[in-house]
Amino acid sequence: MLSAIAGVFGVPLILQHVAEQQLGRWLGRTVMIERLRVNPFALSLTVDGLKVLETDGRTSFLGFRRLYVNAELASLFRHALVVRAIRLESPRVRLERRQAPDGTWNGAAVHNVSDIVARLSGASNQPASEVVLPRFSLGDIRVTDGAFVFDDLPRREHHEITGFTLAVPFLSTLPVDVDTFVAPGLRGASTAGPSPSKAGASSSRTRSRVWSRSV
Repeated sequence: MLSAIAGVFGVPLILQHVAEQQLGRWLGRTVMIERLRVNPFALSLTVDGLKVLETDGRTSFLGFRRLYVNAELASLFRHALVVRAIRLESPRVRLERRQAPDGTWNGAAVHNVSDIVARLSGASNQPASEVVLPRFSLGDIRVTDGAFVFDDLPRREHHEITGFTLAVPFLSTLPVDVDTFVAPGLRGASTAGPSPSKAGASSSRTRSRVWSRSV
């Protein structure tokens, strides 16, 4: 009983703090989590209100409203992560192409994630050819109400994908059978036009296209 109480009340607070600190070190950015909940009986984890800020400490880089993960007991005897269902609600990602290090707009592409890629790449000394995929099986993956923004500063262009929905029956590196509750599919609306941050940019020049596809 005491372990159950700790799992419901004490452990989530510790995990939340560790997650914020560890993710912050990996990304080199401030990471905030509104609430983290663990249900030891259902083997589920729920993360509410994750937000990652840009290096300026003010601008939003990425986040989501809620992440729900429901694991299975099979993880124990298969020595691998086996997840029954994953729900990601309202993910938000903002990418930005910036000025090159030499002070021009014509050099190598630099993005607001370039430092993250360099940091994570440098953390691994193992050649890519020797990397072994982790053992996992992820079932019933659903992403809803996603939004992605890309600002191309050199070209003064602004691109958006809104209403993004993704459904994947399973992803696995294991020969494991999983129950399929969702048909694969992809849906969203894309928008492109002048950067709204530029003075005089007219919204009337914005182009929009709705697309939907079953995989």
